[in-house]
Parts: sequence; structure tokens; C-alpha cells
Amino acid sequence: MSPLEASMQRPLPPNREKTEATTHRRSFAQRWLSSFVIVSLLCLRLCAADTDPDLINLVAKFDALYKAGKFEEAVPIAQKIVERREATLGLNHPGTAAAVNNLAELYRTLGDPGKAEPLYNRALGIWEGSYGPDHPNIAAGLSNLALLYTQRGNYAAAEESNQKALKIREKTLGPDHPDTAASVNALAVLYFRKGEYAKAQPLFERALTIREKALGPEHPKTAFTLNDLAAMYLAQGNPERAESLFERALKIREKTLGPNHPDTATSLNNLAALYRDKEQYAKAEPLFQRALKICETTFGPNHSATAFAQNNLATVYLRQGDEVRAEPLFASALKTREAMAPRSPETAASLDGLGSVLDKRREFAKAEEYFQRALQIREPVLGTDHRDTAATRAHLAQLYQEIGDYRKAEIFQLQVLQSTEKLSGTDSKATASCLNTLAVIYEKMGDLSQAKVIVERAVDLYEKGAGPNHPETATAVGNFGDIYRKIGDYKKAEPLLLRALAIREKALGPNDPSTADSLDSLAALYVDLSKPAKAEPLRQRALKIRKEAKSTSGATSGKGG
Repeated sequence: MSPLEASMQRPLPPNREKTEATTHRRSFAQRWLSSFVIVSLLCLRLCAADTDPDLINLVAKFDALYKAGKFEEAVPIAQKIVERREATLGLNHPGTAAAVNNLAELYRTLGDPGKAEPLYNRALGIWEGSYGPDHPNIAAGLSNLALLYTQRGNYAAAEESNQKALKIREKTLGPDHPDTAASVNALAVLYFRKGEYAKAQPLFERALTIREKALGPEHPKTAFTLNDLAAMYLAQGNPERAESLFERALKIREKTLGPNHPDTATSLNNLAALYRDKEQYAKAEPLFQRALKICETTFGPNHSATAFAQNNLATVYLRQGDEVRAEPLFASALKTREAMAPRSPETAASLDGLGSVLDKRREFAKAEEYFQRALQIREPVLGTDHRDTAATRAHLAQLYQEIGDYRKAEIFQLQVLQSTEKLSGTDSKATASCLNTLAVIYEKMGDLSQAKVIVERAVDLYEKGAGPNHPETATAVGNFGDIYRKIGDYKKAEPLLLRALAIREKALGPNDPSTADSLDSLAALYVDLSKPAKAEPLRQRALKIRKEAKSTSGATSGKGG
């Protein structure tokens, strides 16, 4: 998963589609340059004996169009190069294979994997017949084919092709060659998308070391690895380390490739995703908008990179409660992705996003359908414990709470808890959030003894992970107080509810909707204690807060005393 197409899930740490890794979910043009440069130059070198000036001009024009990001204009030129090579060199000449491979790369970059795959396989067959199984050209072709498989969500085939390419390059070029770094980085990206960060990190770091030494610290390919490593840090919950690397990658790309290059758009997307996950929406939105404009101009409205940018911008609007602007972007991204790869993680991300829009509109039946479709993709492709799989389960758990089907909510929330404990640890804030949600479900089911045990653990984890005066701690403390109130243990309930109110007033302000939640919970306690004189002022104050919040932002508050 790219770092950066993040789901809307809250129980897990900030992440990228979440990143697309977030994630992750990157412009497919980002992977074009490494293989393109190698194969394009080989085409000229292998055909050096050919003195046809028209053909040499075609290759030069092809290179120029690519560097300008004009991929659609490059297709007929690439087709002419193939035809000329076939006529002058023969169908099975290595120079023909190079031209065929370049045409396949164009189709992949333009989001047409059906045309790309047979061309890749044809080029590989020619090279293997000409050079044997261990030539660098074969490694380049395998790398491109692996990227195509990754794009389609076929991770097993992608891993096999990447491993073969890496083995060939290490053997023929050496462990510190830039092309070896390309294979190392590609394999790291694959592991990152699968959520296998322990495998991905050392590979990213190795690729970065090779590229900085061999190519220089400001080379575009160095920026590729900086971007990927940053996405992984973001997915692991280290936004500070990620931000500096994203910014460095963006500066390199703007300087070397230009402000409107697709790879610059990738860096804009990823830096924006970081700001989104930090809830700095004023910073995130213009970067996402700029990235989307670049993709629409370069690739057109129906390309995978454009869908990627649309989905990310939609998540910013959704998080700000703007479903009107979010829905058409999610829908457009989904249409493109379903046409290209209906069972891909990217398609699932758009399904999940539309489900969230429908859930906020309380169109629960439709929302459930979209969430279930997303889950049916994510479970077999990403695994049962992947962050994005857990995100969709969390959305379903929330939906079933909203419609009062607490038994289903419990089932899905227990699965989310299990995945979160594996991904983030049993003592993490993410686990605390899952526990708190589960306690609320048990409270609504009337199982107060189970709810009390679970929320007590959540409070303990929040106090250790977030601190005793954090708003998230206040949520769990307030729920703890509500449970004691419902049990009838008012002496234990009152200090907890007062503490939750005090934390929220100090951390969020006296007029925050969450403060209104605490006021209502405390008022309910005083009603139970037959103290209406204490309860009524609290209720009136809560009502005033909500009216003011609704008039300014339409914000809604969450459960939590």
C-alpha cells in the first residue's frame, strides 16, 4: 500500500493508500524512469551500426517527449521505432526487443496493462534467446514486468520477478551498481505495499546508500528512494523523520525534473498525505490539488495516477466533513481503478472511501455494501492483519454500532483489536483506541462488567502512551465514568467524569463539542443522583456548545463521557 492513500480508520496509527504508502500507492510514472533510461540508451547503443538518421531522430524525439511527461504523444513514436527495428533488424533482434520494451513501458505508464504485458514478455523472450538468462537487459525487463504485476495487485508474481532481476544485477553488475539499487528499491516497495516493513526498511536504506554514492545526493533516482523511505517511516508512525525526507525529495525533483513533472506530483502527494495525517488540512489541500492538476494535465482524467491523486484529495475533504466534494472524486477514482484492476488494493481504497461518505450520510445499506466489497479485496490481497484490512473492519464495526447491530460490531471490533495488537503492539495508543471502542460496544450491549474491564485497560494504556491529560485519555476516562454510572457506583463515576471534563476544557477548550459530551455525561450522573439543580446548567451549556458548533462547522461529537 502506498504510503499515501490512507484509509479513514482511526484505531490504527496515522498511515498513508496510507499513505497509497503509504503508500504505498504511488504514481506509476515514478517507477518509469529507472528502467526507461537503461533500456532507451541500450536501444541506441545496440543499433549503433545503423546509420538511418530518421530512426535516430525518432529515438531522440521519444526521449524528449518522455522527459516532458508527454506520454500519450510518445506512443505513436514508440510504435514507429518498433516497426523500423522490425524491418531493419528483424523480429528477434535485441534492438527490436529494446524498442518493444519501451513501448510496453509507455502502455504501463498510461494505465493500459493489457497492452503492456504481452510486449514485456516478447522483449524478454528475444533477450533470453540472444543473451542467455543472466543479461542486464533481462533484469530490466523483469523489473518492468514486476512493476506491472504490482500495479495489478499480483504480489507473488511481482516478488518472483523482482528477486530474479536483483540476482542477475548483483551477479553481472555488482552489488553497488545503480541498476542493482533499482532492483533493491523495487523489492523494498513491494514489501512496503504488503506491510512487511521489517523486510522493506533495510532494502530502502541499502538502495539509498548506493544511489547517493553512485549518482549523487541530488539525483532524481536518489529522490525516488528518499520518497519511499519517508513513506515507510510515516507508515510506522514517525512523521517527523518522514517529513524531512519528503521535503528533500520534493526539492530534488522540482530542481531536476521541473515543477510539473509526474514525479514532482508524487512528492507533492506524499508530503500532503503527511500533513493530512497530522490534521493540517490547510497545508495538505493545496498540495493535493496541485498534484491532481499535474496528473490530469500529464495523463488525462482516466489514468491510475490521476485516480491516485483524486482519492487522496477526497480523503482530505472527507476528514473535514465535506462529503459533497469528496464523493465525486472517490467515484471518479473508483471508475478508473475498476476498469484497470477491479481486485487491486487501490480499487479497495476507493470503495472504502465511498463507503465512508455513505456512512456519514447515514445511507447504511449502501455503505455496508461498499465496505464489504473493499474487505473482500483487502483480505485475500493484503492479508487479514494488514492495516488497510483492519481499517475496513473498523469501518464496518462502526457502521454496525450505528444501526444497533452490536453483535456484528463486536465481531469486527475484536478482529480490529487482534490486528492492531500485532501491528502496533499490545501497549500502544492504537490498541488503547481499539479497546475503548470495544468497551463502548459492550456497554451498548448491556455487558457492563466486560466493558469495565476493557475500558480500564484502555485508560491505563492512554495514560502511559498519550499522557494523563491528553484528550484521548479523557475519552476513555469519560467512558469509564459512564460505565460506573450505569452500574450504579456513583462514587466512582463522579471523579472520573469530572476528570474527563477538566482535561477536555484545558486541552480542547470550553466550547469544544467533546467538552459538551463530558457536560452531558456529568449531567446524567446528577439526574441519577436526584440533583437537578446541578444537572440543568450542565445540559444547557452543552446544548449551547453544540448549537454554536453546528452553525460554524457542522461538526459532530463522538462517544466518550
